[in-house]
Formats: sequence, C-alpha cells, structure tokens
Amino acid sequence: NSNPVISHCRIFNSNTSGILVITNGLGHILHSDIFENKYGNILIDTAANPTIDHCQIYRSPLYGISVTDNGLGHILHSDIFENGFANIEIGTAANPTIDRCKIYNSKSYGIQVKENGLGHILHSDIFENKDANITIDTAGNPTIDRCKIYRSQRYGIQVTANGLGHILHSDIFENEDAN
Repeated sequence: NSNPVISHCRIFNSNTSGILVITNGLGHILHSDIFENKYGNILIDTAANPTIDHCQIYRSPLYGISVTDNGLGHILHSDIFENGFANIEIGTAANPTIDRCKIYNSKSYGIQVKENGLGHILHSDIFENKDANITIDTAGNPTIDRCKIYRSQRYGIQVTANGLGHILHSDIFENEDAN
C-alpha cells in the first residue's frame, strides 16, 4: 500500500487529476493547495483511505474531491471551493468523513451524494453553491450533523431519486428556493 506524505505543496494545472489515491492507497495531504486540474483536483477510489487536512482545493473544471468505488478518506479543516461541478462528489458506496470544512461557491453542488454513497459530514459550513448546497440522489445516504447549510442559489438540501439521509442538529437557512 502506498502511504506518502504531501505537505506544503502546490499541485496545479495537470491535464488529468491533481492527486489520485487509489486501490487501498493511504497518505497524508497536509497544508497544500490543489487547484485548476482538468479532470478534478483529488480522486479517492477503490477503497483508498487518505487524510486531507488544512488544504485549499479549488477551481477544477470538474470536481474538487471525488470519492467513489468504496473510497474512504478523512477530509478535515479544508476549504473546497469554486469547482465546476461538485465541490465534493460521493458515489458508488464511498464513505468519507468530512469534518470542519468550508464548502462553497461551486458552479453546481456543494456536495453530491449518489449511487449508494454514504459519508459523515460534520461541523462544516456548506454555502453559496449554485444548484444545491447538498444534493442526495440514487440511494445516497449520508449523515449530516452539526452543519451550517445556507445561501444556495437553489436548495439547501435537495433529495431526489430514492435519496435518503440523516440530517441532525444542523442550521439550514437563507437558501433561495427551499431549505
């Protein structure tokens, strides 16, 4: 298993993804800026389980972080913003923990949970995303606890297509179409 430490780096302008953590990979990505990578800034896939802490992840034309195919990961104290699609995408039975993050100004969703994706979204501010701050669909089932979800141009939390979820102890306010 790979287990690198990436600290105080700037990772940008790749023609593919900025960082790929795949096939049971681990690693610690600390105090780094990951930005403007063509196919996404960070991909966590195939049961990989990295820790991303105190990072700035922004301005990919696609996603900020995509966690899929049973991917895990701990995303902590990071700002994820201004990505073209979802700032964070959780799909295909992925189950990351997102704690104490700021997730904002996506051109689409702040967080998208889909395709049996799970996830624990804790103590985070999710705000000012264009479509929905959080969208849950196709049997996505996250736990959202003690978050502030506000000022979306559309929905605070949107649940469609057999989406599920547990939303606990959170403040959901000032979203344009519905909280």
